[in-house]
Amino acid sequence: MGRVQIVIRPLDNAGAHSNGSDTELDSDSIESALLVSDINLVRGTAELFADGKRIARLIKRGTGHAPFWELG
Repeated sequence: MGRVQIVIRPLDNAGAHSNGSDTELDSDSIESALLVSDINLVRGTAELFADGKRIARLIKRGTGHAPFWELG
C-alpha cells in the first residue's frame, strides 16, 4: 500500500469535535499512521485514507495511563 493520509479530529472537554481543529498529515505506511495518530491525539478520532478511500476510522478513548483505540 502506498501513502496513507491521516485526518485527526480532537474532541473538546464536552466530547464534541472542535470546529476548525482538524489536522491532516501524510504517512508512508499504516503502521506509521497509527503511531502518528497516537502521538498527536489525546482524545478524538483519526481517519485513515488510501487512494482517496477511507480505510479506517479510529476513536481514541480513555485518559492518562489507560487510553485505548476503538474501531468506528
